[in-house]
Amino acid sequence: TDKNLVIDADISENFADSWKIRSETNENTMITRIKGAESEYGLMLSGRPKYYTGISQNVLEKLNLYGVGKYKVSGYVRYGSEVGNGTVNAKIMAMRGVAKDGTVDKVIAASITGVTNEWMYFEKELDIDNFGIDAAGNVLTKCSDGNVMNGILYFETPTGDANDICISDIRLEAMFDRTEYPEYDEF
Repeated sequence: TDKNLVIDADISENFADSWKIRSETNENTMITRIKGAESEYGLMLSGRPKYYTGISQNVLEKLNLYGVGKYKVSGYVRYGSEVGNGTVNAKIMAMRGVAKDGTVDKVIAASITGVTNEWMYFEKELDIDNFGIDAAGNVLTKCSDGNVMNGILYFETPTGDANDICISDIRLEAMFDRTEYPEYDEF
């Protein structure tokens, strides 16, 4: 059984059902299907007004099934045409909103460096700790003050770099076994 937690990793014609633009957009911001690195298709996010405008997918349901632990995110990344500062960040946001203590977001991030306008394979580890996760290991859907939390996987660039970014063959896999969740194999 394929253990990829990413939905529509092959980028079907209906990719917009699972792959979204994260954060600020304008009339030029769009995700389009392009030739992939290994698979037939990848995605390009163009017209990014801000460095934090990224390509994202909600993986909350699957994180809820698997819970706390180390995850591996892998795939291919590149810039569109113009090369930015050479770094693309792969992130999982385990929480969204402002908590009572004033914390904004819980983001688990890994930087992919040396990125050019040619496809580059990467593998990074993301360790989801117990912040934003209840005692049963579920990623919480709300903070104690009622703000919404969500588990999204997304790709963006560091401050000052709003060049087009491309992804292909993205995988998110748990690096541990959760045999108490047999329904995981159904994905």
